Amino acid sequence: MDGSSEYPEEALLRFLQPDESMRDFLLRTFVEPLGTSVPFIDSAAIRPGNVVEIFGASGSGKTEILTQAVATCILPSEVDGVGYGGAGGAALFFDLDGRFDILRLVRILESRINEAQVAQGGGDADALSQVFTASLRRFRLLHCHNSFHLLAALKMLQPEIRQIVQNHGPDSLHLICIDSIGAFHWLDKGLHLWAGHRDALTQSGLSKAVVTELKHIMKRHRPLMLATKSAIGAPNRWRPYGSGSTTASGRSPQEGARGSHEDEDPELPQKAVLYHKEYMPAVWQDFVTHRLVLQGPASPDPGGPHQQALLGPPVFSAQWEKPPGSDIAKFVILDVNPRSLRAASEARLPVATTSPTLELQSADQVSSC
Repeated sequence: MDGSSEYPEEALLRFLQPDESMRDFLLRTFVEPLGTSVPFIDSAAIRPGNVVEIFGASGSGKTEILTQAVATCILPSEVDGVGYGGAGGAALFFDLDGRFDILRLVRILESRINEAQVAQGGGDADALSQVFTASLRRFRLLHCHNSFHLLAALKMLQPEIRQIVQNHGPDSLHLICIDSIGAFHWLDKGLHLWAGHRDALTQSGLSKAVVTELKHIMKRHRPLMLATKSAIGAPNRWRPYGSGSTTASGRSPQEGARGSHEDEDPELPQKAVLYHKEYMPAVWQDFVTHRLVLQGPASPDPGGPHQQALLGPPVFSAQWEKPPGSDIAKFVILDVNPRSLRAASEARLPVATTSPTLELQSADQVSSC
């Protein structure tokens, strides 16, 4: 036996050494859910360390949900006796498809701060400016234009996180948002044409490297991760509302999307349904702990402002797929518009708005058959 070898007893004792104390285990696992101000997400008791995938077609409200969650994360909980309903944490936002609107975040922050101060008996311009500035200092926005940029940003992220911890305290990184994780799917899919035998330059190799870096960040800092994923392939199809996971003819969602709908009951109300079709590599699928499926307005053309004023604001839907849920949450997204606001109130729908008098409220649950 050479000098570098060890006896079996020593190897066994080393294997039996604890990785962490019970105190560290309890601190790591028994943590309070992180609020996002989105009722159908908060009702699932999402906790730090979870990876939530938000799936939906373009225009289904994915980026808006991330923006609302970021605002709740970076706003303080309380300053000088004024409660702002935030977490006072830092948020990292990876914008992969160029759809994030920083002005939308600014409007949400200003309205929430103003609303909180008005509720306390009056607004103070200096206090609003201080809280607003302090909140934005806890926000980091990163633009990536391909998977290599994303991987490089993740590998170089530790100095930025150390600065966040230094400025805002330990465990201050509360939220990581990725919008949208499948933005480079088609670019990465063609890598095999010139990658040759270099597995690291294939779509699966890049995804594995990205997930590995994300796992290191999640294990060390345990933030909540929200990642949107856009639908690709066939557009929305129509099926009877409330028909569950099959069409009226009894076909599966995939069969119903491909087949005709001549045998559907024309008397039943129709709605557009987007079925979740997975296209990300298996390494990402295993990384995701929760999946929320969104659907845009039932009408493919919600119309202009005049039509919305008459018919009400477009209604969006959300349903948990992982873990599976049978309830469909209904919500609307609008800015300040008295008629739309009145229509949403009469329909008792939750509202995502920049109005200083409203916030995203509790969602009505509609049971699906």
